[in-house]
Amino acid sequence: MRNEELRKQIEALRFEVRAMGDSFMSLRQDDVRSAMVRQIRPVLLEMMDRELDEDEFLAMPRSELVVLRRDIIRWLEGALEAFGRENSTGGMEYLRVHRSRKVVEDLGIDRAIDLMASLEAQLTSYFNTYTTALQVGNAGSAEMTPAREATLSPASAEAALGPLSSSIRISILQRLSAEDDGLAALSRHLNMKKGHLQFHLKVLVDAGYIDYDRKSRLYFISGRGRVALDSISRMLEALADA
Repeated sequence: MRNEELRKQIEALRFEVRAMGDSFMSLRQDDVRSAMVRQIRPVLLEMMDRELDEDEFLAMPRSELVVLRRDIIRWLEGALEAFGRENSTGGMEYLRVHRSRKVVEDLGIDRAIDLMASLEAQLTSYFNTYTTALQVGNAGSAEMTPAREATLSPASAEAALGPLSSSIRISILQRLSAEDDGLAALSRHLNMKKGHLQFHLKVLVDAGYIDYDRKSRLYFISGRGRVALDSISRMLEALADA
């Protein structure tokens, strides 16, 4: 998201859920999820509306824009309802079955696909935050469905984590998570020569963590990049407590 205020609002919500800590399990879990949904919904809708207010979408016929907004809201509501009803497992299953890009791919607008990827990344982050809060609260509740152990592929892990094994690239992702930026601005912000910076940018683009808009000449973080950045933060928190 390019809007700093909205980004801080999202981070504040994540912090609030994590901060529930010891008292988390004293609450009914359906009540906790209902409270989360009430907080999450307006943030995601504002995120959607800000993006749909851009020229690329405003150039669409009004009737088509209305239908697009309706379809995105239905998709969001479906994910939130699944989460509220069946916790993170239900929410993630909804996202798996109802792929975000399917909502907008017929439009042929790359920015619409990017918007859906960002919304999906935010939902994934929220669902993971809820699961983490349960774990922090020593959840022994029968309501908590044990996660299946994923088969770890060393090659896949290396392919995903290799491009992230650089403090410079993490700094780039952090910068772009706050706002889109061009090469010159990134060079000044990171105090790096453009040639050296372009190497790191290409690695992140090739890995799908960031994208480049040739028209505006701006780099921006992808949905995959947001998930990676959030996952790294949570992994470091877990390692610090280990």
